[in-house]
Amino acid sequence: MDGTVESSSTRARRWELYSRHHASIERTARRLVGNSDDARDLVQEVSIRVLNHPTGPRAEECFQAWCYGLLRNAAADFRRSTHRRGQYHELVGDIEDYASREDGIDPELSTELREQLSERLGELDRFSYELLVRRYLYGETAAEIARKLSRSPTSVRMRLGRLRSKLRRVLQFVS
Repeated sequence: MDGTVESSSTRARRWELYSRHHASIERTARRLVGNSDDARDLVQEVSIRVLNHPTGPRAEECFQAWCYGLLRNAAADFRRSTHRRGQYHELVGDIEDYASREDGIDPELSTELREQLSERLGELDRFSYELLVRRYLYGETAAEIARKLSRSPTSVRMRLGRLRSKLRRVLQFVS
């Protein structure tokens, strides 16, 4: 039997098993995140992971436990992403509060900093710019970015570290 047919039959079998356990997975997702909309997003993520996983569990009896493991991992990813988005929004709020204070901002320094950051971001190659946007605006992990961009997680983390250092130097120079 060729690999494609075997793969599609395996995927079909996995989907059939997943469908049997869908309701309990959804209930567990609701308990994990406490919100129906977020729970549906988690269940959708688990279904994608079930279908895209190269092997799945070896024994049918382990399938539900395997799905719960996928759900726990998806929930952990969700919490990390939500935490980073929360930090980003707090930072933006702090900056806006600081900028709105009459005594708190030096217009020349603010303009210089904005110009320096704009200039440095404009100098970035497309890949570096995309890394920064995916990591700090979309809240994706290095592993998620690596998977989406077909890179190793280590290379993504190293590049992000170098980019952060470069931006820190700009901020120190201007301050």
